[in-house]
Order: sequence, then structure tokens, then C-alpha cells
Amino acid sequence: MNNRLGRRKILFIFVTILLFFVHEYFRDLKEAKELSETRQLEDILLSNQMPAPGRSIFFIETLFQPSANHKSRSLELSPRQACAIESAALHNRNSEVFVLFVGSTARIPGDAHPLIEIISSYVNVHFRSLDIWSYAAGTPLESWLKKGDLFTSKYLFSHLSDFLRFLTLYRFGGVYLDMDVVVLQTLDRLPPNCVGAEDSGSINSAVIKIAATSTGRKIAKLFLYDLRDNFNGSLWGNNGPGVVTRVSQKLCKTHEIPRIYLRYSRCSGIRVFSPSAFYAVHWSKWQDFFDSDKLEKTMVAMEHSYVAHVWNHMSKNWILTATSKNAYRKITEKNCPRIYKALGGVL
Repeated sequence: MNNRLGRRKILFIFVTILLFFVHEYFRDLKEAKELSETRQLEDILLSNQMPAPGRSIFFIETLFQPSANHKSRSLELSPRQACAIESAALHNRNSEVFVLFVGSTARIPGDAHPLIEIISSYVNVHFRSLDIWSYAAGTPLESWLKKGDLFTSKYLFSHLSDFLRFLTLYRFGGVYLDMDVVVLQTLDRLPPNCVGAEDSGSINSAVIKIAATSTGRKIAKLFLYDLRDNFNGSLWGNNGPGVVTRVSQKLCKTHEIPRIYLRYSRCSGIRVFSPSAFYAVHWSKWQDFFDSDKLEKTMVAMEHSYVAHVWNHMSKNWILTATSKNAYRKITEKNCPRIYKALGGVL
């Protein structure tokens, strides 16, 4: 009797182990199949198609989550992000648009996210991955990054974005754009080195253009040095708008921001636009984009703007409905038409 129970116990253990290995085998097969159907993104520094110096437009995604198996990361875009990228590609056919995702294991799945497919229909859009350590190597911020101050920031993803936008402009020049802007016209008309005032107290960093020239290189270095010397992980705006504001004040030899954009000829190599260029709708009035009663007023305010900055930090939970009539609907319908059509105007 005891021998029979012992044999049954051994058989049970054997079958359990066998089933475990069979399960693992088929799981590995499934993962291998999924990986074979995905395309790993090229690293921006190792790609066959590098950004043309001073001729590219850059978006950077730092809030990039790993997939369930933790071995790769699948690309996704929110409707607003996709709209921003499409608007840049649509209005700047002569520029290459690079969308950089932080992480060396970024992949586009075989069954790609629908918005990724739409954006990929623009031949001048390129998705690339970015490894922050190799990206900083050989730059003035390489040693600073190793100190680790960035990684103890209270606002890690925001400050990582600040860090990477300045590094990108240092490496390649060109135009950096936040993913909560809608481009309204070609950016070719912008002067070689420029930023825009948000109001009388701050110069924002959501739109920056830096030329791939000695002057542009000098300004890009000043951005890096200021970030390194004045980094503060406890202050949300210190390392983005704060950097651009301080450097512009230095180059323009005044702390009075209205004087900077009204008398830009006195600045050394950089043009600071008035708020109407990039921030015609102030962050404190972000609801004007979605208020039907403010439609005409908001469109008039942006009549000569290069971009519409919709302040996603505040407005991210406001979604257009199929019947919404406001400025945001009007600008997305015109400036990101493929995304708008695919989503039925619900962005």
C-alpha cells in the first residue's frame, strides 16, 4: 500500500514538472513569435539616417512604459501626441521629423498601434530610440549625469525631458517641440536661433530652434552649462523654462523680458519672440481652447502664431466630443487631418 502511494506521489511530481516545462516551452515560443513580428527601433546615434544638422524637428517621449513581459517596449502615442507629430510633418515637408523614445529596447509591434500607422504614412517621420548614457557621452553633461542628481528629481520625467531637449539641440541643432503643441505653419520661416516668451516673467522651452552653426553651438552650450550649474530637482520649471530664461537674459543683457522681445536686435545671436508666436493662449487661460464661446477670440489671438500650445499638463483630461465647437477642434481638423479623421474628431 505504501509503495503504491509512493509511486503515485512520484508520478504526480513528474507530471507536474513535465507540465511546467511544457508551459514554459510554449510561452517561450509565443514570446519568440511576438518578437519576430516586431521591429526594434534604431538608436538615434547608430541609425543609417542621421538627423541633418539644423534641418530636423525633434519630439521626445520620456513617459515610456515597458510591455508586460519586461523584455521590450511597445510604442504607443496618445491622440494629442500623434496630432502634434502629424502637424509638424504636414507643414514641414522639407524637414525630417524625429520622434525619440527613451529606452534601448523600444519596438514597433507587427500589429502596430493605429496612430503609429497613421503617423508612419508621412515619409518624413522617423521613430528612434535613445539611450541616455550614450546620448550624454562626450558632451558637457556626461560627468554631471553620472553624479545622479537627475534621478533624484521630484519631477523625474519632466526634468529628463528638459535634459534631453538641450542635449538634442547641442548634438544636432534644429527645432525641438513639446508633444502638446499643434504646428500651424511651416517653421522654416523662424530665424536660426530662437525661443518664445510665455509672458512678461518667463521664456518657455516648449519650442526652441538652434542653428547648426558656431553661434547656435555657443547658445546650445550655454543651455547645457546652465542646466548643469543651476539644476534643481525640487522646482518643476527651473530646468526647462528656467534655463532658457536665464540664458536669454544673459545674451540680451537684461532681466526685463518684455524689453528682450521688443528690442531683440540687442541680443547676442538669439531671437526671443513675444508670446503671440508660440504661447498666444496663456497657461492660465488654457480652457479658452475648449470653450465654444471663446472660439473666435482664441483664433484671432493665434492668427500669426507658429504653433498652438495646449498646455497638456492642465488640459489632458479635456476630450473633444463629436459635437464640440471650439478652437482646439478647428486647429486639429486643419493641422492634423489624418489623425482627426481617424478619430472622428474625438481628440
